[in-house]
Amino acid sequence: MAAFFSKPSFHCSETPKLIQEIGINQSVLQEQHCNIESNGHKNISSSCSLEDIEFDCCYPYRKTVATEFRLVCDNQMLRSVGESMLGFGYLTGSILFGQVSDRFGRHLALKLALFSKAIVMLTLPYLQNVYVVIFFFYLNCTFGYGTVLTSFVLVCELTGSSKRLMALCLLEFGGQFGEVVAIGLFYFTRDWRKCVQLHAFIFIFMISSILLIVESPLWLISNKYFKEASFLIKSIASGNKKVLTEEKISSIINQLSSSSGSHIASEKDAYSAIDVFRYRNLRKKALLIFFNWFTVTASFYAVYFNMSSLHSDLYTSYLLGVFINILGFAFAYIGIYCVGRRIMFSICMSSGGLTGLCLLYLSTGDRLIFILCLIGRFFFSAAFTLVYVWSGELYPTPVRNVALGLSSICGRVGLLLVPYALQYGLFAQACISLLGFASASLSLLLPETTNCSLPQTIADSERFSFRKCSEIFSFYSEPISGSLSKSGDELNELLLSDVQIDDLSSEEVEI
Repeated sequence: MAAFFSKPSFHCSETPKLIQEIGINQSVLQEQHCNIESNGHKNISSSCSLEDIEFDCCYPYRKTVATEFRLVCDNQMLRSVGESMLGFGYLTGSILFGQVSDRFGRHLALKLALFSKAIVMLTLPYLQNVYVVIFFFYLNCTFGYGTVLTSFVLVCELTGSSKRLMALCLLEFGGQFGEVVAIGLFYFTRDWRKCVQLHAFIFIFMISSILLIVESPLWLISNKYFKEASFLIKSIASGNKKVLTEEKISSIINQLSSSSGSHIASEKDAYSAIDVFRYRNLRKKALLIFFNWFTVTASFYAVYFNMSSLHSDLYTSYLLGVFINILGFAFAYIGIYCVGRRIMFSICMSSGGLTGLCLLYLSTGDRLIFILCLIGRFFFSAAFTLVYVWSGELYPTPVRNVALGLSSICGRVGLLLVPYALQYGLFAQACISLLGFASASLSLLLPETTNCSLPQTIADSERFSFRKCSEIFSFYSEPISGSLSKSGDELNELLLSDVQIDDLSSEEVEI
């Protein structure tokens, strides 16, 4: 929907009058000038009023918010404000739905985001005031990102370690398919109001899927809703034609809710964003994850803006970007099974940073720039997938959603800073590339989470600490458990139960 604020080419419709008044060539008036000056003997100038602006029809746009409300010349600032609502909406969605999800449940937060977005989309096409349109666009971005963030966390907690990556990659593929549908609707309608109406009808049809979505058992157990968690686990097992006795269900819940020898897990019942920084290991991991989010977002959009400036066709550039994103997701999916989260993320960030450094040695307009931008977008798309999956697995259940929201905020800060940073040319590109190398190196210190259960408590997260320098290139994963101090037999029995609850959850998602 950010394309709705895009500015097509325009010219002043009062050509004969201006030619007679200030004596300039007609070709000058066909350019996008709001103030036209003549340096002849009279040295006079003339302004083209908003009413005299004519937008070129009809490719790639016919009717956008910018053309309908004439957001050019004197109203240029309103168009910039409208475009910035995408970033600010994502920021608000990260904060708001991170808190709601961790406090009141993933299912409630998802329903709130979905129904709120549906109401906004049904209302938006009928608004006639530009300020109200911009505000509703902001609300749409807020609720939209709330839907994405909460869905990601819910899928992460409903799937086991063996199938979590596949489920999250399918979620990413679904997002890319949605982008193709959105650009397709805009291509055939060329009218932002009709496009939003069609999008709203599709969205309302798909919103019925909320009836098939259940609450996260891990969130229920973490917040001591043991009765509801027991009923949900029994329902999941029944739906997958598995039989679990009440004793077995109680055993699973006890294992997931207890943390041997830890006082941290019982300190409080409700957590907030402050708790992300309260505990030592969690704080250090969070700060490094924040840096990774900032860097991968800034790097991705630096390549995105460079790529957009090199290709004039909106639809071709957009579809090509979606295709590159899908290839990046597939590359991340395959690579994780080969080398794990840490090393794969490091490979993607360092390779993307290398393409950024190569751009420094190419002249403007060189075809190799466009190819290198495609390569950089490929690696940073893969890194985006990895940072989503990896972050969700590193944060403990009580603060997972709010911590991911804070991580996303850091990413959006990177997005907001990139357009200003790129004004400094090669220096900015070099700095962004160096940040990519720094992120690739520091991320090797984080724990590996491949085939690991999710940390259920703050205590689990505290015991799941940084790697030693001698172990940063190793491939093994450390088990996350609330009872790491138990004997070998008891630990194996606990892990077996963890696998069972993971498998049940993953099969529920497949159905």
